[in-house]
Amino acid sequence: MHLTVLKSSVALYAPKTAVPNLKKVNFALHNVNFVLHLVMHQNVKNHIRRHRRYVHEMTQQELADRVGVSRQTIVSIEKGRYSPSVGLALKLAEVLGVTVEALFELDREEEHD
Repeated sequence: MHLTVLKSSVALYAPKTAVPNLKKVNFALHNVNFVLHLVMHQNVKNHIRRHRRYVHEMTQQELADRVGVSRQTIVSIEKGRYSPSVGLALKLAEVLGVTVEALFELDREEEHD
């Protein structure tokens, strides 16, 4: 249901002359419900460092530059001190070429304490 509303919003606000990149739109829409669920929970683990270093051989500064934040923001996210906004989580996933689910997950162990 949320995705239908978002698809309608994208269609309403996109310029009529612009041809939307459907791959990017679908990628973002696929992840929106998952990201919104993550925002509601505090016990979130992330795998950004793993993807950044081992898959892409990217520095924190390079990743920060590509998503438009400071290096300290990337440090804080990787250490779990800061939960990114939905928009930033989507940008991180897009730059790293993975889904948001591959970068973030609920920490199930802490939920049982």
